[in-house]
Amino acid sequence: MNKNLGLKELIAIAIGGMVGGGIFTILGISVAMVGFLAPFAIALGGVMAFFAAYAYVKLGIYYKDEGATYAFFKKTFKNSSLAASFIGWYTVFGYISTLALYAFTFSAYILSGSDYAQNDLIRKALAVLIIFMFAFDMLSTIFVALILIGSIPNILYSNGYLPHIKRKTHYQIHYYSFILSMIGVVTSNSALIFLFFWELMSITSWQLILTEVDDEETTKAAKFYFFMTHFDLSFYCYSF
Repeated sequence: MNKNLGLKELIAIAIGGMVGGGIFTILGISVAMVGFLAPFAIALGGVMAFFAAYAYVKLGIYYKDEGATYAFFKKTFKNSSLAASFIGWYTVFGYISTLALYAFTFSAYILSGSDYAQNDLIRKALAVLIIFMFAFDMLSTIFVALILIGSIPNILYSNGYLPHIKRKTHYQIHYYSFILSMIGVVTSNSALIFLFFWELMSITSWQLILTEVDDEETTKAAKFYFFMTHFDLSFYCYSF
C-alpha cells in the first residue's frame, strides 16, 4: 500500500480544509460580522491562501524538505532555535484548535434538527466523542460513548441536587475527575497509563462516597470500598 501523498491527495487536503473550515464552519460568523462584504472577505482570504501555498511550494523546492513551517523556519533562521520551537508548538496548537473547531461544528450540524440544538453541553460532549472516534479504536470509542451517555444525564440531574449537598466543591471536583478517569481507563494504550487512571478512578470514587462524611455508615462503606478497590489493583499489577 502506497502511503505517500501525491498531487491529488494534497489538493484534496487543501480543498477539504478550505471548504470544511472556511465555508461550513465560519461562513455564518463572517456574514454576521461583515454582512454583504462576506464574499469580498472570502475572496481576500483566497488570495492570501494562494500566496501562502506559493511560498510553501517555493520553500519546499528550495530546501528539498517536506517539514513545512517548522523546518522552513529552522533552516532559514539557523540561530533561532527557541523561535523555531515556538513556531513548531504554535503550529501544533493551531492544528488542535482547528480540529476542535471542526468537531464542534460537525456536532452542531448533527444536532441542528433535534431538541438539543441549543444545548452547549450536549454539543461539546458530541464534539469530544467525534474526536475520540478518530483518535482511538472503535471499542474505546464505544466505551467513551457509553460513559458520556450515562454521565451527561447525571450531571444535569445533579445540578438540582447540589443545593442539598454540604460539600458541593468536594463533590464536583471528584465527580468530574471520576468521569475523566473512566475515560482514561478505556482509552489507555499501555499498562502504566491504565493503572494510573484505574487508581485515579478508585480514589475519586472513594472520595465521592465520602461526600456525606458526617454519616457513620457512609464512612464505613468508604473504608471497605477503598480496601476492595486496592485489593483488586494488586491483582491487576500482578497480571501486568
